[in-house]
Amino acid sequence: MTTSARVQKKSAFTLIELLVALSLAVVLSALLASVYALVTSVYRSQAGRQTPDDAARRVLGRLADDLERTFVAANDPHTAFRLLTGAAATNALWELSFCRCAAAPGEPEAPWADIERVTYSLVEEEISNRLLICASQPLAGPGAFQPPRTNDVIPGLEQLEIHFFDGKVWQDQWPPTGQTSSVPRAARVEVTALRAGIRALAATDVFIPVGNRIESRTKTNTPPAR
Repeated sequence: MTTSARVQKKSAFTLIELLVALSLAVVLSALLASVYALVTSVYRSQAGRQTPDDAARRVLGRLADDLERTFVAANDPHTAFRLLTGAAATNALWELSFCRCAAAPGEPEAPWADIERVTYSLVEEEISNRLLICASQPLAGPGAFQPPRTNDVIPGLEQLEIHFFDGKVWQDQWPPTGQTSSVPRAARVEVTALRAGIRALAATDVFIPVGNRIESRTKTNTPPAR
């Protein structure tokens, strides 16, 4: 046997080594599957214990927090504020899409904030059981070239309505027909959650500060000049 043949024989895998590696791979796959099943079971059990009040407050808090951080850039269609209903919404009862200003991790100052486009979709799974899905995508950076990621899913909603105030009347779509206003002045969110026959109703109004001006009603008395 030559030297090169000995080297080739030592560098090759034996049948026993391949069987051992295959067995380890099977064991690791089984462990990962059991961990995934455990995490899924815990998530479902926690979701099942959530009361209708918890679901309603969660929806209101999430929507209010994002709407208060609305970001719109002038003449930039990528930051447009839209509420689509009916046939205009993609496989949903309605679809709300806008940009929010999210503080970067560890950077509370506004100049270091990230701009993300967030989309809320209300999907009807069955009668009196609707699902609110929230997805977001950064406008810049590597995440802008990736598919939108689903951040949150809130089930067990019987009804969820949202209207926007244009300064005169409440609108059920945005932008309103025949109007060019880019940002609504306020939003009104009304949610009804239903779990195990128990119904909870909640509502809130959210002021949207971006692009809107508040006229001060404070009167000051200036002393006459001497």
